Amino acid sequence: MDSELMHSIVGSYLKPPERVFVPSFIQSDESSQNHYSVNFGVSAVKMLPSPNSQEKQLEYTKRMVLNVEREKNMILEQQAQLQREKEQDHMKLQAKLEKLDVLEKECFKLTTTQKTAEDKIKHLEEKLKEKEHQRKLFQDKASELQTGLEINRILMSSVSNPKRSREKKKSSKKTKCLKRGASQQVYSKFGSLPIVAEKPTRTTSHCKAVPPDPEKSISICDNLSELLMAMQDEFDQMSMEHRKLLNQMEETESRSVCEDIECELEHLVKKMEIKGEQISKLMKHQDSVRKLQQKIQNSKMSDASGIQREDSNPKGSKNIKNSPRKCLLTNSPQKNSNFHPIRVHNLQMKLRRDDIMWEQ
Repeated sequence: MDSELMHSIVGSYLKPPERVFVPSFIQSDESSQNHYSVNFGVSAVKMLPSPNSQEKQLEYTKRMVLNVEREKNMILEQQAQLQREKEQDHMKLQAKLEKLDVLEKECFKLTTTQKTAEDKIKHLEEKLKEKEHQRKLFQDKASELQTGLEINRILMSSVSNPKRSREKKKSSKKTKCLKRGASQQVYSKFGSLPIVAEKPTRTTSHCKAVPPDPEKSISICDNLSELLMAMQDEFDQMSMEHRKLLNQMEETESRSVCEDIECELEHLVKKMEIKGEQISKLMKHQDSVRKLQQKIQNSKMSDASGIQREDSNPKGSKNIKNSPRKCLLTNSPQKNSNFHPIRVHNLQMKLRRDDIMWEQ
């Protein structure tokens, strides 16, 4: 193609070309100017048949060919450069697309891992909530057990302390009763104590129990039961406060607050011990009051039965009225035997001091 182009443009040295072939890629913008220059050159060649003119024409054509080749090379280089740029752009675009694919895959992986992590976090949070709930339940149970142990300890200590105090009181009372029994025996020997002859059933003992009214005894029992219930309610409130303080001490982390709570707990435990002792004493007093009421009722029944027997034996009563000296003589050894110190002590333990009156 290039050889034909060169042959058509240059021609031979002897016979110049009548027509010059111009390639298609040069006919774009300057087609009219090139056509005009070619026609002008051909006419000039025809008009100048001399060798100098031919040489000039040859040089001119060579220059034209060189210019055309340069332009062609430039255009080819530009096209090659454009092609390279296109290829580079295409490569860059492919690299970017590959990067996008990689990023999309990584994003998908990250989303999947994020979802799995969120699911795991939710599962762990649920487990933590369950464990926290179980821990609270265990703490409540432990606090309940601890309060129960404290209550049992307080009650045991309150029960053991009154026993010791009672033993001491019993020992002191025994000595007092022995002294009283001895003095009463001496007084009975010398006749200082009066003897009632009209009531032989009551002359067997110098101490007379004043039986309280049944309404008063019932009201006393009711008051004692109400007082006991109130004290038990106070004790329950103290135990609830004890549990709350234990929970607060377990929840707090500061040492100062824990020390304050410990001081409050110690103070509350002391109060609970005192309250437990009071409850135990009140319960024992209530039991003693009930036993005393039963004994009084039994004594009333026995007195009533004795009176009925006296009514059934009127002769014995007449003999007693007619012979008071015999009654005195017969009752004096009985009195001396009834006022044995051990029996006096037993009567004093059975009856309260308020319900006992000594005849004068």
